Amino acid sequence: MNEEMLEGIYDLHVHTAPDISERKLDDIDYAKIMEQYNMAGFCIKSHYFNTAERAKLVKKSHPSIEAIGALALNNSVGGLNPEAVLMAAKSGAKVIWMPTFDAKNEREYLLKNSYGVLPPWAQVQKNNDKKQEVPGITILEDKQIKEEVKEIVAICKEQDLILASGHLSKTETLELAKYARNEQYKKLVITHPTFSSIAFSIEEQLELLEYGATLEQCYGVVQEHYGISWDGMYEIFKRTGDKNVIISSDLGQIENPFPHDGLLDFINKLLEQGFSKQFVKNITRENQLKLLGG
Repeated sequence: MNEEMLEGIYDLHVHTAPDISERKLDDIDYAKIMEQYNMAGFCIKSHYFNTAERAKLVKKSHPSIEAIGALALNNSVGGLNPEAVLMAAKSGAKVIWMPTFDAKNEREYLLKNSYGVLPPWAQVQKNNDKKQEVPGITILEDKQIKEEVKEIVAICKEQDLILASGHLSKTETLELAKYARNEQYKKLVITHPTFSSIAFSIEEQLELLEYGATLEQCYGVVQEHYGISWDGMYEIFKRTGDKNVIISSDLGQIENPFPHDGLLDFINKLLEQGFSKQFVKNITRENQLKLLGG
């Protein structure tokens, strides 16, 4: 139902193979699916590596699909490493994630055993005892944005990159949003703000919008044990509207639906709730194009 709504849309947060964790599909599989439905493109997310090289190979084999490389600033790339960000940009990456599973906030949440069924990345963390001894990454020092983070924001602005908040804490994310606004950097994306280790309220999400950030609502985290129900998600959309809001799948995990099926289910659910087709187009294509196109 409504499969035509997949035409021209983007998925800016997908976990395809090859990766450390086993995945439901690889980069080429998703490109083929996207071609089948005339979808526009996808951003390849790895918690461990720069995916720009993978994206170039996808583009070569499937030129109609805009495959997008990315880098997550976890310990495997040196954490808050401006040089890694610059090299990622030079290699063609378009998205930089602040620390995800290596964020101090996420490590503290994980070590409390707060998850029921562990996500794939959390299973890797739990099985790597030595890595657990490595301090979590924070972007703040004495409640101020670290100098290396300022460098990273400057590079993202100069290189026209999207900077996503990853799994930073509420306090860190708010400070980053304020700093980005002050620096007139306009491509800050708040990664799945409802996720259980982050858990922004609707009012807090509205505050982030006021700072000029874009909210990324992800299909894969709309589960009670990840902190949000579908009714809760509908209420968020009613309050935030479709300006500076995008949806992504955040799928690719073995146990979850295929990414395009998740996006289609997301779209169908929103349409069934009375949101317009134009509303859906804005959060699946038009706002993504603004982030990607300058």
